[in-house]
Amino acid sequence: MKINTVTLRNFRNIQNANVSFSDHINVLVGDNGQGKTNLLESIVYLSYGKSFRVNDDQLMIKNDTDFADVKAEIETSSKNRVRVVISETGKFLSMNDAPVNRLSDFIGLVNVVLFQPDDLQFFTQTPKKRRRDIDYEIGKLSHQYMHSLTKVMRLIQERNSMLKSREVDEAYMSVLNGMIADESVIIVKERFSLVENLNPKIQKYYNKLVETPSEIRFSYASFIKSPEENSKEMVLKKFEENFKRDREFRLTHSGIHRDDFVFLVEDIPVVHRLSQGQRRLLIVAYKLAIIECIYEKTGSYPIFCMDDLLSELDETRRSRVLMLLPDTIQCIITTTDFQFLEGYLKEIKFFSVKDGVIREVNKNE
Repeated sequence: MKINTVTLRNFRNIQNANVSFSDHINVLVGDNGQGKTNLLESIVYLSYGKSFRVNDDQLMIKNDTDFADVKAEIETSSKNRVRVVISETGKFLSMNDAPVNRLSDFIGLVNVVLFQPDDLQFFTQTPKKRRRDIDYEIGKLSHQYMHSLTKVMRLIQERNSMLKSREVDEAYMSVLNGMIADESVIIVKERFSLVENLNPKIQKYYNKLVETPSEIRFSYASFIKSPEENSKEMVLKKFEENFKRDREFRLTHSGIHRDDFVFLVEDIPVVHRLSQGQRRLLIVAYKLAIIECIYEKTGSYPIFCMDDLLSELDETRRSRVLMLLPDTIQCIITTTDFQFLEGYLKEIKFFSVKDGVIREVNKNE
């Protein structure tokens, strides 16, 4: 997948911009606070249907304006137009000028893999945030997954409301449990599948990025212990086993909404074994593994957006990361200084970003 052009109006500090990208490496150069990450954010917004930085869509709208407009031409086997318009009343999503009414159908139309500095928090953030990150990665490849996830979360909320009531309608609780179990089986299957697919790839890339390899395992801590046990009957059994506790605390304790994902080094959480630099490289390996998984499933590489990654690495590791990038992948990189890229990459397209104004420049300017 490639993004040919992106056009912005009133997005963050960018009033108007029309950017044509190279098929391979694109570098956004500028001081901090000038709008580099804002441009990157607009592209990722077209993939996630939301910002990767904040939860409030209104913050996307430039001060003293009424709306923000992001549209792009993307290309896989054909060219398509994707657009998001954000206003005070909400957001409008479209594909080739046709409305996309469900966010779950919009996610992944533009397939992006993002590295950002906050990704290092994956190891220490809450299970809820880790699940969210993984859910987006799976959702970009499966709209059915996002439909099931949206449905099951709504049903669990309904179940929790019933648990808080004075009396539980046992017949309706049984219906709810069955509906939750049907969707949960789909979600658990996809989560196990992704983790199984990622593990050898993460290990492969991590070994290539570090001097001293360690045994890395990406673990899915599910309420269902193994793929073999994943069935509607097992989910219903978990509900039955936990019902007394659920009723006492008025909360559903067992389910896909309590699952977690953990990186382990020789079965010990990485925060206890790896340095900050090693964790950064592990996240890079994880992102490269996701890129490979997407390629295997779709036959097309996603767009790789790197927000201030390469400048945080020393020369040796920077070189290793760049050498591991697939030859035909499109990358969009932000940095305050492009000098470190010289000698590593060819066919680079440079853009200067200053005060929200984006212009293509020669690297010698």
